[in-house]
Amino acid sequence: MNIKEIYDKIEKHLLTQKAKSMVEDDTGYRTCFYRHQNGMSCAIGCLFPKDYDVSKLEGNSVTSDIVMNSLREINVLSDYEIFAFSTLQISSDKISMLKQLQLIHDTLDIGRWLNELEILKNIFIKDNV
Repeated sequence: MNIKEIYDKIEKHLLTQKAKSMVEDDTGYRTCFYRHQNGMSCAIGCLFPKDYDVSKLEGNSVTSDIVMNSLREINVLSDYEIFAFSTLQISSDKISMLKQLQLIHDTLDIGRWLNELEILKNIFIKDNV
């Protein structure tokens, strides 16, 4: 997938779902899920096919080895992008954008999503179309 396809898919998903893929326990602690059993997906989780087992990804950030390798398996990231990040600490635009999209979903109020998505679109998509 190219960066625009990734952005478009995540934007459509978040603005359609209009809810976080998050569960709060009895103590008030909130946990985000790539895909929860209630059917909701986070910004990154929506990229995975429905039959992909994302349970192994839970509790890991988008830049963890297990998540990045899984994104490679579904053709979101390339071997080169993963190598550059894990070995040289160089983030591709895709990885930088995915990190920001995960932060938007996990940390911001839903009412702020549209504005923040537009900012990201202007940063990452306008020159990459």
